[in-house]
Amino acid sequence: MKTIGIFEATNTLSQLVDQAASGEEIVLTRNGKPVARLAPVAAEKALPAGMDWLAQSCAARLAGSRRDA
Repeated sequence: MKTIGIFEATNTLSQLVDQAASGEEIVLTRNGKPVARLAPVAAEKALPAGMDWLAQSCAARLAGSRRDA
């Protein structure tokens, strides 16, 4: 885990974001004390290929059954 002061981070933000996007966590410090963490966003869990039609079909059927009730 990389540690960097806020002042320096403001000058290199784009590079820090690239590093975080590639999986590195960066701790931002103020006066030597940790105050924030820059970390990658967890990837959303996608449906397996071909399963999106199933989710859409189920949603459509549920919407239809609610109209009938």
